[in-house]
Amino acid sequence: MNHTVAGFLLLGFTMLTAVVVYAIGELSDSIKASAGYLGAVMSEQGGADLGWGGNLISSNIAVILLLLPVSIALYLIFYKKD
Repeated sequence: MNHTVAGFLLLGFTMLTAVVVYAIGELSDSIKASAGYLGAVMSEQGGADLGWGGNLISSNIAVILLLLPVSIALYLIFYKKD
């Protein structure tokens, strides 16, 4: 396998991983919103959701860490010679 093919393969797997990370983050936000709504309804405060805040750090760390394989893939595709 030459370096260009390996780079494209790594880039494809990185994009697939990014989609999975995004989907898990959305699922986490949905579960938090649902729990907040149920907590508010059960405490008879109406339909307001609880103030959860965001997991800005944990969700951004995964995205930032995906930059490493992207940079390696771009290096393999454009700069590495056989």
